[in-house]
Amino acid sequence: MKISIVTPCRNAREYIAQCAESILSQRGDFELEYVVVDGASTDGTQEIVRETERRVAAGRHAGNCRSLSFRWMSEPDAGMYDALAKGFALCDGEAMAYINADDFYMPGAFQSVCDAFTRHTDVRWIFGRENNANAAGELTSSVLRCGIAPGAIRHGIYGRLENYLSQESCFWRRDLFQTADIARLRSYRLAGDYYLWHAFAASARPATLDANLGVFRNRPGQLSSDAAAYRREVMHILGDDARIPWRWRLYSWFNRHRNRWLPDRLKHRLGLAI
Repeated sequence: MKISIVTPCRNAREYIAQCAESILSQRGDFELEYVVVDGASTDGTQEIVRETERRVAAGRHAGNCRSLSFRWMSEPDAGMYDALAKGFALCDGEAMAYINADDFYMPGAFQSVCDAFTRHTDVRWIFGRENNANAAGELTSSVLRCGIAPGAIRHGIYGRLENYLSQESCFWRRDLFQTADIARLRSYRLAGDYYLWHAFAASARPATLDANLGVFRNRPGQLSSDAAAYRREVMHILGDDARIPWRWRLYSWFNRHRNRWLPDRLKHRLGLAI
């Protein structure tokens, strides 16, 4: 299986090296394609990415997979999701994902994704464990979050009644990405991830994979800290589905308590995780 990863970034000097290393150091029986799309950084980010390119070309990286390709570009863009669309236009992997420059992947993440998609041929997208870290990159929490229903996504439960879905732990098959409107994706500044989930949910239910895939780094000044602006974009995406029916409110209440109190082993026995 070939995995394509895109990192959109701008002025990410402090974190881009760790993010890239978490990708290039992945080991396993897969092909890896990594694309960095830089929005004309002025803080030295480009120099770090250029050095990464030299290391990959010279074979000086810690990973061990079937094949590795790395490319990058730097030019002004209209925002993170414009950069993301440019990156995915260069990719042809069977499995796809993106990660922001201040987040990172856990060791073994990509092999876990390959194994899951190989074993479960009907699964078209997955979320791994919900992992959070502090600004220093130290893991602070890890939750096996189950019961991510298409209807809950369609009515905007996540971010209103439950925590946001973990973008950095989400992977999908290429054919599912083709159901999204790329021009519309480019139009969002903050909630393009939610637009993708909304588009994907129209075709397939996501599965929960009990594996440590990505880690979200909580740090001051990140784009996701503007919760009000993010929510306005989410409401625009939801349109007529912005009102949450009572049955989905009850589902959310039940799901929150199930995720909090149900042991992970029972989540597996009940078929809530793969």
